[in-house]
Amino acid sequence: MIPMLARIRVVREAGWGLRLWIPLFVLWIILLPFVLLALPFICVALWVKRMNPFRTLGLFWQLFASLRGTQIETVGGRESVLVRIY
Repeated sequence: MIPMLARIRVVREAGWGLRLWIPLFVLWIILLPFVLLALPFICVALWVKRMNPFRTLGLFWQLFASLRGTQIETVGGRESVLVRIY
């Protein structure tokens, strides 16, 4: 299943922080019409390159589905950033 939520947290040494919850399912709904319009062109381009469009699109689906559970944490100087994808 594709990720539905991203949580971003920024913390500074000065004491303030920022927490954002980004609903990714809204992003997927917004992108869906554009992907459906581009799908025939993508399939033709893959066919011209002699690539199997079903396999290639399946690999992209697996890539997006594997984003779930990703955690990225960076610490630099006085700030730290944590990104979690659910």
